[in-house]
Amino acid sequence: MLIIVLGGDICNLPEVNRLFLEPIKEKIRDSMPFEIPEIELSLLGEDAGIVGASFQAIESL
Repeated sequence: MLIIVLGGDICNLPEVNRLFLEPIKEKIRDSMPFEIPEIELSLLGEDAGIVGASFQAIESL
């Protein structure tokens, strides 16, 4: 199962699902000839990038 996780300050905006996430899902759905992966907002918000980078650094050791 593939999933796309969007993170950053955008996750904290009011009505982010209606104004940002749903239009992105619709655009991708209209552009792809196959089933799209799940697209979700990160629960980590603005910390998502640093957590992901830390995980990658640990995994590379």
